Amino acid sequence: MNSMKEKLEERAVALNEILKEQNTGIQLVYINQFSDNMEQEGYILRKKDTSIAPIVYINPKIPDWWKGSDQEVVDALLRIPKVEVQKEIENFVSHINRQYILENAYFALVPGERYDQMIHTDQCVDRWCDLAVKYSVSLPDFSEESVSSIRITNSILETYHIKKEELVEACVRNMEQQVTIMSLQEHMWRMLGVDQSEMPELTSEEGFLDVTVITNQDTLDGSGGILLPSVLKRLDEKYQSSFAVLPSSRHEVLVAPIIDSAMEAVEFQKIVKEVNETQINPEDFLSNHVYVYKNGTFTILGDGYLF
Repeated sequence: MNSMKEKLEERAVALNEILKEQNTGIQLVYINQFSDNMEQEGYILRKKDTSIAPIVYINPKIPDWWKGSDQEVVDALLRIPKVEVQKEIENFVSHINRQYILENAYFALVPGERYDQMIHTDQCVDRWCDLAVKYSVSLPDFSEESVSSIRITNSILETYHIKKEELVEACVRNMEQQVTIMSLQEHMWRMLGVDQSEMPELTSEEGFLDVTVITNQDTLDGSGGILLPSVLKRLDEKYQSSFAVLPSSRHEVLVAPIIDSAMEAVEFQKIVKEVNETQINPEDFLSNHVYVYKNGTFTILGDGYLF
């Protein structure tokens, strides 16, 4: 048996006793699942008569919650923002209607390895090249520490009488209002919080002017913007119907021109892998592949493949 599973299940007995004594109504249940592109273990925090159950993992945003006495761990769990806003989120979700879903739906690109798992859990999902496309609904910010959303399942579509085509159209409409297209130079100044008017212009020799960044206003799950018709139209015109998409992370993609096919095929692949290995957090990883657009069609640039 997984040693961490044994530890978590054994400790849950003592933690649940304390939670019961303090009349929190919360019960901890061990869970092992993929989250943020990694297999993670932790607890589901179930509460009687509530349909929303926060999950905390051994590697949460709140550091070292697992350490300390049983009472200290309980106190740490109850301080987690997801637990504090649970009731507020549940009340909001219980009043969500068809219109709200369609006005706040969006799609995002995630690693293709998650496709089968999402299908198994009834999530609404599609494929794009070797990646998966998930559908979600944005919720209001119930706390400063977190951004909330709910994943759209086939059951939700059925409940609210939403056809898949209608959902996709709504996502495109919503995301068109949020997508951000900028040069790599502009993106760098933005991430650094620098006033662009005070920075010198970089030359084309420095490799910035021909690279485009596709993200959204929040720079969160913005890589899906590459699928928007208006974005593809602009890129098609700028790069004369031929360009490469480098998955910087699940939050953004880089678009670069194709000039020398053979040389760029090798260099683009090296860049993506190196960045993923040295600069991207595992939870933000999207793909090690480069995607090539030519005359309206995307293909995958795999290892050893030249245009």
